[in-house]
Amino acid sequence: MRLLTVATRIELALFLREPAAVFFTLALPALLLVISAGSTPWPALQADGLTTADGLVPGLIVMVMLTAGLMALPETLAGYREHGVLRRLQASPMRPWQVLGAHAGTQAAVTAVGLTLLAGIAIAAYGARLPGGAGLAALALALLIALAAVLGVGFLIAGVAPTTRTAQAVGAALYFPAIFISGAVIPREGLPVAVRAIGDWLPFSYVVQGVREAWWDGRFDLPALGIGAATAVLAAGAATRLFRWS
Repeated sequence: MRLLTVATRIELALFLREPAAVFFTLALPALLLVISAGSTPWPALQADGLTTADGLVPGLIVMVMLTAGLMALPETLAGYREHGVLRRLQASPMRPWQVLGAHAGTQAAVTAVGLTLLAGIAIAAYGARLPGGAGLAALALALLIALAAVLGVGFLIAGVAPTTRTAQAVGAALYFPAIFISGAVIPREGLPVAVRAIGDWLPFSYVVQGVREAWWDGRFDLPALGIGAATAVLAAGAATRLFRWS
């Protein structure tokens, strides 16, 4: 565990040394929240006594996960493989699960910072509120499933991409539809019907939905959580089978 802790701390420090990564992963979602949270809540929110910030925060939290998990993680691991770093780590005292666990832990820590930042702004400045009682358990489960699904797909991309550029291209091809069609940045209620129909085929739409239902109503959206969990299991299983160290 000591090696895992040290490796995670190193990866987190490397992430924080990249201004662009910090901006797009943490600062941009917060900026989008500040720009949009003062607008009038859409009817579904008004009916439940929720603010626009309540409507936006769940999707923006998933955006933090997607930016870290689909863009940063595959690019980093593919770059390590391309430059022989993974091969050297494999020959070190570190076990493979510790190497990958350090990257998963880094993305989880970044997500926790993003969650704290977004929730803090929404609650302190715009009157948003966290669910109480069992709703917190529903939110925690939805967030864990969302993170597992994103990391699973990220590791799958990293496992099969032969070069850094390929990882960047594949990650971007999944990332941009995920944030713009799944409801992470633009609530699906504001999208055209045809675009929402496309989003119905994206697993990340259900990830966002599961987090939203937990935040809004404090309830477990079992179909959405089930699709998110299935995505996590299938992607992680494929990544484990296909991951290459050199």
